[in-house]
Amino acid sequence: MAIAAHLSRGGSKPLLLSDAMLSELLSPIDNPRGFHVASAGVAICGALLLPVAIFFYRQQPRHRHSLAHFGPIVFGLGPVTAIAILFSPAINDTHVFLAFATYILMTVGLLICYATEWLTRRRRGMPILFAVGSLTGVLAFLVYLAFSKRLYNVGLCEWILCGVLAAYTSGLAALLRDAKISHHS
Repeated sequence: MAIAAHLSRGGSKPLLLSDAMLSELLSPIDNPRGFHVASAGVAICGALLLPVAIFFYRQQPRHRHSLAHFGPIVFGLGPVTAIAILFSPAINDTHVFLAFATYILMTVGLLICYATEWLTRRRRGMPILFAVGSLTGVLAFLVYLAFSKRLYNVGLCEWILCGVLAAYTSGLAALLRDAKISHHS
C-alpha cells in the first residue's frame, strides 16, 4: 500500500500516510497509476491471512468453550471481506461497509481468540489481559466510527488499524505457537 501511495503521488510530493486513504489507493479513478499495486497487496495479504485463521482454529482449545470455534472463523471472514472490496472499486456504500466489516471482523475474531486463551488455558498474564482490553477499545472505536457523523483523518485511522491488527495477529500466533511447544514438552 505504501508503494501504491507513492505511485499515486507520482513522486512529486512527499508521502504522508495520513493523506493516503486506503480506499482511494484501491480506486482506479483516484489512483490510476497505483491501484493495481494496492489491489495486489490486498489480495496477497488476504490470501496469506486465511492460513493464519486456520492455524488459529487448529490451536484454540475447543474442549471447554464454544467461543473457541468462533474466534478464528470470525477472524478469517475479515480477509475474505478485504478481498471482496476489490470487486467494489468505487468508494460507495458497499465499499465502506466491506471496509468496516474487514476491520470489525478481524478485531472481534482476535478479541475472542485472546479471551479464549484467557479463559481456557489459565494464561492470566497481563499481556493477554492488555490485549483483551485494548482490542475491546479498538472495537468500540470502530463501532463509534461506523455510526458517527464526525470526520476523522480516515487515512491515518486506516493505517493505524492495519498496524494494530498486524501486531495483535502476530502476538496471537506467537502465543499459540508457544502454547503448542510447551504443551508437547
